[in-house]
Amino acid sequence: MSEKRVEPDKHLLTCDEHLKGIHTEQRDRISIIPEKNSTQDLLSRIKQAKPNPILTHHFGRPSIQETISGIKEIALSGILDVISISPDQNAQEYFFRPDEMESGQQYIDGVPLRSTKDMEAIYEASRRGNFPLVRCYAGTQDLLKWAAMSVNTIHNAWAAIPLCWYSELDGRSSRTLEEAIIESQNAMRWYALQNIPVEVDESNHWSLREAHDSLTVSMAFLAAYNAKKMGVQNYIAQFMFNTPNGTTAVMDIAKMLAELELISELEDKNFTVYREVRAGTVNFSGSPSIAKGQLASSTLISLILKPDIIDVAEIGAQDLGILPVELVENCQIVRGVLKACLQGLPDMLSDTTIINRKDTLVYEARTLLECFKFLGADSDDPMTNPYVIASAIREGFLDIPNFKDKPGLKGEINTKMINGAWYAIDTSTGTPVDEETRMMTIFKRIKKQ
Repeated sequence: MSEKRVEPDKHLLTCDEHLKGIHTEQRDRISIIPEKNSTQDLLSRIKQAKPNPILTHHFGRPSIQETISGIKEIALSGILDVISISPDQNAQEYFFRPDEMESGQQYIDGVPLRSTKDMEAIYEASRRGNFPLVRCYAGTQDLLKWAAMSVNTIHNAWAAIPLCWYSELDGRSSRTLEEAIIESQNAMRWYALQNIPVEVDESNHWSLREAHDSLTVSMAFLAAYNAKKMGVQNYIAQFMFNTPNGTTAVMDIAKMLAELELISELEDKNFTVYREVRAGTVNFSGSPSIAKGQLASSTLISLILKPDIIDVAEIGAQDLGILPVELVENCQIVRGVLKACLQGLPDMLSDTTIINRKDTLVYEARTLLECFKFLGADSDDPMTNPYVIASAIREGFLDIPNFKDKPGLKGEINTKMINGAWYAIDTSTGTPVDEETRMMTIFKRIKKQ
């Protein structure tokens, strides 16, 4: 077996002073004035809303002016607690590099944010009605600049950052996998210094590409683990239901309970987990009426996690983005489910099928995470070492069919839905393969190299 090169952990994060410098500079510029009867930070908003979860929803129209007008309508409706701005890909990738923007990509996939004035105008539009909080996902590169700008302009309610994505994995930036991990970790630490909650969107990226369930559970834990190690104190754990397409309610609940069990083990006096649920739209019908029923059904099922936040999925959104009236209707559907169900539901935790599947996934995820000890034997903390994490992906321990034919990635795994759950498959037999067997196959291949 060839010797594996593991970069020293000092390469992980060596920019504390730089981060503190940004912290001080931006802190002096931020001046949030709490509005009457309206809490203006996420944790207070959650506490104020109890026993109801708060609602967030993505919004972004093809122009800044139309987005501003829509936000005014949404705020005045009082239906939404947090408006999540949806920037277009040009903004996410090139906001701080305008000369590199692709001219043919105007008005695609979100609002065309082009300046800090756009962000400030969006925030100002929200200062009415129930004064909703405002948030925005991280850019797909320049994450520290995005963080500082978002906090300074829209007072970003909480950060939403992937660990590995927006990189060569998905092509949403030109960053290598290693560069993306390091930059994401730096952004987490920056937000931690501001004492702003952080959500690490990782497991849903894998599920959206038909990852098998034990891998998804592993990545949910790895994301939370990295957030904690970067100093995050208030962590938003997102659970995306009915993804991949075809996942049944029973298997969905089991998967989410497995994720929650592992993430909850990280909680202590310095790390609190808040639960955010959302419906995945990949299996929503093209019929608006049927899709509304699916949104209601997914919302009901997700209540088993006792969420603090519900991210309301988009229904009715056209190529140019959802209309304010459609957004309000989606939120009303979710509010209707809450009104009917918060008083009590049957105890789904007593279902033996759910519990058995949950226990299996927890065991399988722990087994898969052992690969970090093998790959990072010389690392102080292999699960936060960006080079070890990247190696786990490049060697195929963390693998999806989507990676096939991508340079530097494996894509050798096959996954398949069986009885409503997603499994890694032995292609010779067409049957599920457990993580121990799958890992031993990879270990043997590596030793021969």
